[in-house]
Amino acid sequence: MLAVLSLFHTMHSPWPCWCPVGFFTAMAFGALGFFANAVVKSISQFNFFVSGVISPLILFSGTLFPIEKLPPVIQTAAYILPLYHFVHLSRMLTTGVFQS
Repeated sequence: MLAVLSLFHTMHSPWPCWCPVGFFTAMAFGALGFFANAVVKSISQFNFFVSGVISPLILFSGTLFPIEKLPPVIQTAAYILPLYHFVHLSRMLTTGVFQS
C-alpha cells in the first residue's frame, strides 16, 4: 500500500515507512475475526457480526467521510471505537500533518 501511495505522490512524509501502524491494525482486527470464528456456529451468524460490528467500525472511523460532519453524539461514539484512532494515526503519518 505504501508503494502505491508513493507511486501516485500522495504520501508526503516518510513516517509511515518507519511506524508499523498498519501491522498493529491488521493484528487487532485479525484477532477480532478469530474471535468471531470461534463464537459463531453457522455461516448465517456471520451476518450479525458483519452488520453489527464491522460495518459500524468502518462507517464511524473516518475512512469514508469526515467525523467532524457528524452530530456530536455520533462523534463521541466514533472516538470510542478503536478503528478511528488507527485511521487518524495513519492519516497523520501519511500526510505529515500532526494534529490532535
